[in-house]
Amino acid sequence: NLLEQAGVIRADNLNDLFNTAKGFDNFNLHAGNKGAVVTNAGGPAIIAVDKLEQCGLKLCVFSEETRNALKQIVHPEGSINNPVDLLPGADAAAYKKVVEILLNDENVDFIVSIFVEPVMVKPFDVIEGINSIETNKTIIQTAMPLPEFWQKYNDESAYHTPIFKNLEDPAIVIRNLLSFKKSIEQKRLQKNISLNLTGGLANGFLDNDKIKELFNKYDLPLVKDLILSREEIHSTKLVFPLVIKAINKNIIHKSDLDCVRLNIRNKEELLKNINEIEESLFQKGYVPENYLVQPYIQTKHELLIGGFNDPCFGPVIMFGTGGKYVEYLNDTKMASAYLCDEDINNLIDKTHIGKIIKGVRGETSVDIVKLKDIIKGLAQMLLDNPNIKEFDSNPLIVDVNNNFYIVDVRIKIENNNEIN
Repeated sequence: NLLEQAGVIRADNLNDLFNTAKGFDNFNLHAGNKGAVVTNAGGPAIIAVDKLEQCGLKLCVFSEETRNALKQIVHPEGSINNPVDLLPGADAAAYKKVVEILLNDENVDFIVSIFVEPVMVKPFDVIEGINSIETNKTIIQTAMPLPEFWQKYNDESAYHTPIFKNLEDPAIVIRNLLSFKKSIEQKRLQKNISLNLTGGLANGFLDNDKIKELFNKYDLPLVKDLILSREEIHSTKLVFPLVIKAINKNIIHKSDLDCVRLNIRNKEELLKNINEIEESLFQKGYVPENYLVQPYIQTKHELLIGGFNDPCFGPVIMFGTGGKYVEYLNDTKMASAYLCDEDINNLIDKTHIGKIIKGVRGETSVDIVKLKDIIKGLAQMLLDNPNIKEFDSNPLIVDVNNNFYIVDVRIKIENNNEIN
């Protein structure tokens, strides 16, 4: 996914690699994925069309004007539908005229022309006639001639436009051209400002106050919380049910040390849980410095949005299933933080949790637009703050009313002298 975002095209073999290079060198970057196929033989056209569909390309529907124009040229036993079948007797003039008619149809983005040499029509004039057409649309020709054609074409062609021998090659070339064009035209997130987070660091991680300040700047749904000492917990009026988490600058994963307690319903339960947390931590060599108190949220889904600065790929964003089992469920996808809308759709759709939150088994979909805004906000935060080494918002909770709450965040900061 990271390579696709950068416009990198994956070739499955050397044939596809060199054909795609020929495509960039010789054909236009067309605007869409709807095409027309022109042929004088039905079987080869079926092979070409099957490959077009495998590559995510479509056969367009011709306008009525186009169909009427084709009727004047195509033999009654041929076909004016897509693919257009001219039958074996079609000569150079017929091929050229049909291709010109199709180019004038606004539904046609590209044309694949197939010529299988019959006894009565020689291929050179057919191929050259199509080569001579001036257009901004992509025309790719496939030929199945007698062997001597290739030498004649190399010696006498006025255009030397590549002609493909394999019926499946045009689909691959067109798909790759279209994929690249689509990639470079996407509107992506960009660095808006260059910030430098300083202060409020605890063991390399941004402290809670700095996180709140940063998340407010990017309009991120951070859950409201309080940081209290044990003594302040006794004297503070709290709203139940709540969640309590022990804080110690050396504790990174609180759940691993059993210092997170959920759905505490009253003060008595709260003090009992604090005693249990302290006893457990004392045995492991830790002392709670303070306690983080948050409202208890009835959870429907737990999501993860994380990010890091990679030395090769730059800022990278991650989305998937969150919670304490994230490493074991392995349901996450990554993308460059220079996101476009399609990248965000792919991040969500390519995870199992992404399919679930859109509504399964009669459940209501979460607010996908809001989720995309949160992903965009966190990606923008990573782009704007180059000394964020890594962060994770885990979990991003979806409650029973489909509201979003980020309930736990870690942001690790690089020292200034570590930033390239």
